[in-house]
Amino acid sequence: NGYTKNVQLMNPGYFDHSHFDLVAIPKHDGIMKATNIVQFIGAPHTISRKVLHEASERWENSVNHILHPRITVLLGGSTLRRKFTAQMATELGRHVNNLAKDKNGGLMISTSRRTELHVQNAFMREITVPYELFVWGPEKDNPYIGFLGLADSIIVTGESVSMCSEACATRASVFIYAPSALITKKHARLHDELYEGGYASPLMGALKEMGRKRLNSADDIAKIIRKKLM
Repeated sequence: NGYTKNVQLMNPGYFDHSHFDLVAIPKHDGIMKATNIVQFIGAPHTISRKVLHEASERWENSVNHILHPRITVLLGGSTLRRKFTAQMATELGRHVNNLAKDKNGGLMISTSRRTELHVQNAFMREITVPYELFVWGPEKDNPYIGFLGLADSIIVTGESVSMCSEACATRASVFIYAPSALITKKHARLHDELYEGGYASPLMGALKEMGRKRLNSADDIAKIIRKKLM
Protein backbone atom coordinates (compact mmCIF):
# COMPACT_ATOMS: atom_id res chain seq x y z
CA ASN A 1 0.00 0.00 0.00
CA GLY A 2 2.86 2.36 -0.65
CA TYR A 3 4.39 1.99 2.82
CA THR A 4 7.32 -0.28 1.96
CA LYS A 5 10.63 1.51 1.36
CA ASN A 6 13.78 0.04 -0.18
CA VAL A 7 17.09 1.18 1.31
CA GLN A 8 20.42 0.10 -0.18
CA LEU A 9 23.60 0.44 1.88
CA MET A 10 26.77 0.77 -0.23
CA ASN A 11 27.03 0.89 -4.03
CA PRO A 12 24.23 -1.22 -5.61
CA GLY A 13 26.58 -2.15 -8.46
CA TYR A 14 24.61 -3.88 -11.22
CA PHE A 15 21.30 -2.35 -10.11
CA ASP A 16 20.60 1.26 -10.98
CA HIS A 17 20.16 3.52 -7.95
CA SER A 18 16.70 4.51 -9.24
CA HIS A 19 15.36 1.12 -8.06
CA PHE A 20 15.69 2.28 -4.45
CA ASP A 21 14.00 4.91 -2.31
CA LEU A 22 17.33 5.65 -0.63
CA VAL A 23 20.91 4.64 -1.40
CA ALA A 24 23.66 5.33 1.17
CA ILE A 25 27.13 5.35 -0.43
CA PRO A 26 30.57 6.31 0.95
CA LYS A 27 31.84 9.65 -0.34
CA HIS A 28 35.17 8.14 -1.34
CA ASP A 29 33.41 5.88 -3.87
CA GLY A 30 32.99 8.96 -6.05
CA ILE A 31 29.44 8.07 -7.15
CA MET A 32 27.36 10.77 -8.83
CA LYS A 33 24.83 12.64 -6.73
CA ALA A 34 21.07 12.13 -7.05
CA THR A 35 18.02 13.04 -4.98
CA ASN A 36 17.79 9.54 -3.49
CA ILE A 37 21.53 9.16 -2.82
CA VAL A 38 23.07 10.18 0.50
CA GLN A 39 26.79 10.06 1.14
CA PHE A 40 28.73 9.37 4.31
CA ILE A 41 32.36 9.14 5.44
CA GLY A 42 34.05 5.77 5.83
CA ALA A 43 32.11 2.53 6.29
CA PRO A 44 29.20 1.71 8.62
CA HIS A 45 30.01 -0.70 11.45
CA THR A 46 28.66 -2.03 14.75
CA ILE A 47 31.11 -0.35 17.14
CA SER A 48 29.36 1.94 19.62
CA ARG A 49 30.40 3.46 22.94
CA LYS A 50 28.58 0.66 24.76
CA VAL A 51 30.33 -2.04 22.70
CA LEU A 52 33.72 -0.41 23.33
CA HIS A 53 33.05 -0.10 27.08
CA GLU A 54 32.02 -3.75 27.44
CA ALA A 55 35.02 -4.98 25.43
CA SER A 56 37.39 -2.78 27.43
CA GLU A 57 36.16 -4.24 30.71
CA ARG A 58 36.48 -7.75 29.37
CA TRP A 59 40.06 -7.41 28.09
CA GLU A 60 41.57 -5.00 30.63
CA ASN A 61 43.23 -7.74 32.71
CA SER A 62 44.87 -9.19 29.60
CA VAL A 63 46.83 -5.99 28.95
CA ASN A 64 47.69 -4.95 32.53
CA HIS A 65 51.38 -5.35 31.68
CA ILE A 66 51.08 -2.69 28.97
CA LEU A 67 51.90 0.72 30.42
CA HIS A 68 50.21 3.92 29.35
CA PRO A 69 50.26 5.38 26.84
CA ARG A 70 48.90 2.30 25.15
CA ILE A 71 49.20 2.34 21.38
CA THR A 72 46.97 -0.02 19.44
CA VAL A 73 48.34 -1.05 16.04
CA LEU A 74 45.90 -2.43 13.45
CA LEU A 75 48.03 -4.25 10.92
CA GLY A 76 46.41 -5.01 7.57
CA GLY A 77 47.89 -6.50 4.44
CA SER A 78 47.87 -6.71 0.68
CA THR A 79 44.79 -5.93 -1.39
CA LEU A 80 43.83 -6.97 -4.92
CA ARG A 81 45.60 -3.91 -6.33
CA ARG A 82 48.39 -3.20 -3.87
CA LYS A 83 51.08 -5.23 -2.11
CA PHE A 84 51.87 -4.78 1.59
CA THR A 85 55.59 -5.50 1.55
CA ALA A 86 57.95 -6.70 4.26
CA GLN A 87 59.79 -3.40 3.82
CA MET A 88 56.62 -1.49 4.71
CA ALA A 89 56.09 -3.72 7.73
CA THR A 90 59.67 -3.15 8.89
CA GLU A 91 59.32 0.62 8.50
CA LEU A 92 56.04 0.67 10.41
CA GLY A 93 57.29 -1.65 13.15
CA ARG A 94 60.40 0.43 13.74
CA HIS A 95 58.38 3.64 13.84
CA VAL A 96 55.71 2.48 16.29
CA ASN A 97 58.31 0.82 18.51
CA ASN A 98 60.25 4.09 18.74
CA LEU A 99 57.04 6.02 19.50
CA ALA A 100 56.14 3.68 22.36
CA LYS A 101 59.73 3.59 23.64
CA ASP A 102 60.01 7.38 23.72
CA LYS A 103 56.91 7.59 25.92
CA ASN A 104 57.63 4.48 28.04
CA GLY A 105 54.43 2.95 26.78
CA GLY A 106 53.50 -0.30 25.10
CA LEU A 107 51.70 -1.77 22.12
CA MET A 108 48.48 -3.73 21.57
CA ILE A 109 48.86 -5.27 18.11
CA SER A 110 46.16 -6.94 16.04
CA THR A 111 46.71 -8.51 12.63
CA SER A 112 43.90 -9.06 10.12
CA ARG A 113 42.88 -11.91 7.85
CA ARG A 114 44.93 -10.23 5.08
CA THR A 115 48.16 -10.04 7.07
CA GLU A 116 50.65 -12.41 5.50
CA LEU A 117 53.11 -14.22 7.75
CA HIS A 118 56.19 -12.54 6.27
CA VAL A 119 54.59 -9.14 6.90
CA GLN A 120 53.76 -10.05 10.49
CA ASN A 121 57.27 -11.38 11.10
CA ALA A 122 58.96 -8.34 9.56
CA PHE A 123 56.86 -6.06 11.76
CA MET A 124 57.40 -8.02 14.98
CA ARG A 125 61.18 -8.21 14.53
CA GLU A 126 61.27 -4.46 15.21
CA ILE A 127 59.29 -4.61 18.46
CA THR A 128 61.28 -4.40 21.71
CA VAL A 129 58.77 -2.63 23.99
CA PRO A 130 56.12 -4.48 26.04
CA TYR A 131 53.32 -5.68 23.78
CA GLU A 132 50.27 -7.89 23.43
CA LEU A 133 49.85 -9.53 20.02
CA PHE A 134 46.69 -11.00 18.56
CA VAL A 135 47.18 -13.03 15.38
CA TRP A 136 43.91 -13.19 13.49
CA GLY A 137 42.08 -16.50 13.25
CA PRO A 138 38.33 -17.22 12.97
CA GLU A 139 38.44 -19.79 15.76
CA LYS A 140 40.09 -17.45 18.28
CA ASP A 141 38.61 -15.21 20.96
CA ASN A 142 39.27 -11.83 19.37
CA PRO A 143 40.38 -8.83 21.53
CA TYR A 144 40.20 -6.42 18.55
CA ILE A 145 37.40 -4.26 19.96
CA GLY A 146 38.98 -4.37 23.41
CA PHE A 147 42.24 -3.09 21.91
CA LEU A 148 40.27 -0.23 20.34
CA GLY A 149 38.53 0.68 23.57
CA LEU A 150 41.67 0.50 25.72
CA ALA A 151 43.90 2.53 23.40
CA ASP A 152 45.27 5.98 24.08
CA SER A 153 46.33 6.20 20.43
CA ILE A 154 45.58 4.00 17.42
CA ILE A 155 47.80 3.47 14.40
CA VAL A 156 46.00 1.83 11.49
CA THR A 157 47.22 0.80 8.06
CA GLY A 158 45.33 2.82 5.49
CA GLU A 159 44.42 0.11 2.96
CA SER A 160 41.47 -0.98 5.13
CA VAL A 161 38.39 1.25 4.98
CA SER A 162 36.77 -0.76 7.78
CA MET A 163 39.69 -0.56 10.20
CA CYS A 164 40.13 3.17 9.59
CA SER A 165 36.40 3.75 10.18
CA GLU A 166 36.27 1.61 13.31
CA ALA A 167 39.35 3.29 14.79
CA CYS A 168 37.65 6.67 14.34
CA ALA A 169 34.68 5.49 16.42
CA THR A 170 36.85 5.44 19.57
CA ARG A 171 38.01 8.10 22.01
CA ALA A 172 41.66 7.57 20.99
CA SER A 173 43.76 9.72 18.69
CA VAL A 174 43.98 7.99 15.29
CA PHE A 175 46.96 7.97 12.93
CA ILE A 176 46.97 6.40 9.47
CA TYR A 177 49.99 4.69 7.91
CA ALA A 178 49.54 5.23 4.19
CA PRO A 179 52.61 4.76 1.97
CA SER A 180 51.81 5.69 -1.62
CA ALA A 181 52.69 2.24 -2.94
CA LEU A 182 49.98 0.70 -0.73
CA ILE A 183 47.17 3.21 -1.16
CA THR A 184 44.74 3.50 -4.08
CA LYS A 185 43.12 6.78 -5.14
CA LYS A 186 39.90 5.71 -3.44
CA HIS A 187 41.72 5.08 -0.15
CA ALA A 188 43.50 8.43 -0.47
CA ARG A 189 40.12 10.18 -0.87
CA LEU A 190 38.91 8.52 2.35
CA HIS A 191 42.04 9.57 4.24
CA ASP A 192 41.62 13.16 3.09
CA GLU A 193 38.00 13.12 4.31
CA LEU A 194 39.10 11.81 7.72
CA TYR A 195 41.89 14.39 7.99
CA GLU A 196 39.67 17.29 6.91
CA GLY A 197 36.93 16.19 9.31
CA GLY A 198 39.36 16.06 12.22
CA TYR A 199 38.80 12.33 12.77
CA ALA A 200 42.40 11.23 12.10
CA SER A 201 45.89 12.42 11.17
CA PRO A 202 48.60 11.00 8.91
CA LEU A 203 51.29 8.99 10.72
CA MET A 204 54.37 11.14 10.42
CA GLY A 205 56.39 12.12 13.49
CA ALA A 206 55.39 12.05 17.13
CA LEU A 207 51.89 11.11 18.24
CA LYS A 208 50.02 14.21 19.32
CA GLU A 209 46.82 13.96 21.29
CA MET A 210 43.93 15.35 19.34
CA GLY A 211 40.52 16.32 20.60
CA ARG A 212 38.01 15.14 18.03
CA LYS A 213 34.46 13.97 17.51
CA ARG A 214 33.79 10.29 16.98
CA LEU A 215 32.80 8.96 13.58
CA ASN A 216 29.86 6.55 13.38
CA SER A 217 28.40 6.38 9.89
CA ALA A 218 25.84 3.73 10.88
CA ASP A 219 24.23 6.22 13.28
CA ASP A 220 24.34 8.94 10.63
CA ILE A 221 22.65 6.70 8.06
CA ALA A 222 19.96 5.65 10.56
CA LYS A 223 19.14 9.29 11.30
CA ILE A 224 18.82 10.02 7.57
CA ILE A 225 16.50 7.02 7.09
CA ARG A 226 14.27 8.20 9.95
CA LYS A 227 14.20 11.74 8.61
CA LYS A 228 13.57 10.94 4.95
CA LEU A 229 11.48 7.78 4.99
CA MET A 230 9.54 7.53 8.25
